[in-house]
Amino acid sequence: MINILIRDDNAFYHWSMLTFLTELFSRQYSKKVQLSREFNSEAVSQADMIIMEMYQGEQFTCHPVLHSRTKGVIVGLTDKEPLTIVPSPECMEDIVFIERRAPLDVIHDIIINVWKGHEESRCSNCYACRHRALSPQQTRIMAGFYCGKSVPQIAHELNLSEKTIFSHKYYMMAKFSLSTDYELIRLLERLHERSLYPHLFIKGKGGLTR
Repeated sequence: MINILIRDDNAFYHWSMLTFLTELFSRQYSKKVQLSREFNSEAVSQADMIIMEMYQGEQFTCHPVLHSRTKGVIVGLTDKEPLTIVPSPECMEDIVFIERRAPLDVIHDIIINVWKGHEESRCSNCYACRHRALSPQQTRIMAGFYCGKSVPQIAHELNLSEKTIFSHKYYMMAKFSLSTDYELIRLLERLHERSLYPHLFIKGKGGLTR
């Protein structure tokens, strides 16, 4: 039995990937597939394969739930062609990326290759982790964008110049390889979901918490 954990907001793609993997492992290895529906530490620790949707820039950030990984492989689903070499955090340094629009034969080959070479056990060293993080200043500024505030509003509330706000936004975009404001907001949404900055990423009318 192969335990597979899939985290993907696209229900149709989720179902299609599960069907594809069920047929692949049945035909290639004569093994059945069991789907784990809860994306939590317990499910991660038992998963033989983790397939997770990755927003642009998310591959550089900390993923606390993945700290419990003890075995198996991890596959990241991306909306555009992934980078060939990506310095990922320790908890997913062995991640393999698949573009959603990739042909089935390409996906098939990637899954087979990564499964053949997967390690039976692993451990993470958070102290040596290479994940990219936000500085306190960047966090305060990004909290403003996450709340839907404009550059002048953020500059006024934080008592900074608009030029400083633009500079931090530009650096943030470059730091996480983001191309559009849409990609930035999606990444901030995912950081909020993971509660990496719970005291600052408060969405609503309350403004920025300082």
